[in-house]
Amino acid sequence: MLILSAPGLSHAKDLKAEYDELHKKIEAQKQKIDVTKKAEVSVLGDLDEANRELDGTRKELGQYRQRLAETASRVKTVRKEISVVTVKLRERNEWMKRKLIAMQKYGRYVDLAVLVSSSEDISQLIRRWRYLEILAAYEQELMVGYRKDIATLNEKAAELEKLQDKLKDSESRVKLAEKALSVKREKKEAILASVRSEKASYQKMLDEL
Repeated sequence: MLILSAPGLSHAKDLKAEYDELHKKIEAQKQKIDVTKKAEVSVLGDLDEANRELDGTRKELGQYRQRLAETASRVKTVRKEISVVTVKLRERNEWMKRKLIAMQKYGRYVDLAVLVSSSEDISQLIRRWRYLEILAAYEQELMVGYRKDIATLNEKAAELEKLQDKLKDSESRVKLAEKALSVKREKKEAILASVRSEKASYQKMLDEL
């Protein structure tokens, strides 16, 4: 029968103790690596979600900016239309003023006087009279139409400017959301870098065991 001497038995126990200690250290490092791997997966999921939210917010912001630009363009167009109609109305008013001055100078029925003096016969007078009636009605309708157009365009411009203000407010809120999401993503990226650094450190320690 082989009997180990006391020194040999003691050495074997020491080796076993060292092995057990090393095994414990290896298992501990493996557990730490597993923990960091799970943390990495979790942070990566959060980061993906943050990126999706940020992409969605940036897309929404782009849409608001596009709508804002379109609305600003429409406001500009309507303002130009108002300017054109206003000029026409002003010109028509000036013509009416000159006509009133002429009526005051030559009498209320200046058109009628010119009409009678320039007509060769009664049929021509009647035709010209009807023409003047139609012209007067047209001028009146034209001026009323100009005023209605200006009122309608002013109303449209006011609505567009309200929409423009609303879009600007929405754009500001989306910008704040974008900034918050950017900060959130940066924090997640910092956490991910820290977790990966920690995992690499544990893996290095494990490799050295």
